[in-house]
This record gives sequence, C-alpha cells and structure tokens, in this order.
Amino acid sequence: MKNMLFIMNPKAGRTTLKNSLVDVLEVFCNNDYAVRTYLTKSADDAERIVQEEGANYDVIVCAGGDGTLGNTVTGYMKSGIRVPLGYIRVAPPMTLQGAWTYRERRLRRLR
Repeated sequence: MKNMLFIMNPKAGRTTLKNSLVDVLEVFCNNDYAVRTYLTKSADDAERIVQEEGANYDVIVCAGGDGTLGNTVTGYMKSGIRVPLGYIRVAPPMTLQGAWTYRERRLRRLR
C-alpha cells in the first residue's frame, strides 16, 4: 500500500470538490493508496504542509485552483522532495487552461 498526501482547497472554483470528495477518495483507496486528506485553511497552507510532511508520502496530490497548485508546487520545490505530484483542477474552465490557450494563440499571431 502506498501513502498519499491529498491536499484540497475546499473553497476553490465556482463549484467545490466537496460534493464528490468521497468518490475521489474511493478511487485512490481502490488503487491501494492510504490517503491522508488535508483541507487548506489559509493561502500558504498547501506550501507549509508539503514542506512539513511531504517527505513521509509516496505521492502528493492537490485539488484546487491555480493558487492551490502554485502553493503546492512551491512547497514541493523548496522541500527537495522528489515523489510524484498530481493535480485535480477544481477551478473554473478559463483559468489555467484558458491562460495557456490564450498564450498559444498570441504566439501564433506573432509568427
């Protein structure tokens, strides 16, 4: 059994993951993961928890918006941990993907 740190921002996006949290956790548990779930309470919680506890896990997964992802990655990079890192996007459709698509369109116009 592998140990997973699952960090979730309960306030991310227009809709929340809270309604389907049991379904998400069930997928992980059915695939032999022991999941420790941490709900963020402030802006830097994801960064802090990854730095403090990330080394104790085989995989780290965060669920939230761009801020949650950014804070999780910051904690991951600062800690020097090298375990798989996953992301479940809970943000509105035009955030992370929208920014990337916009950037690609702009680059094409400049060529």
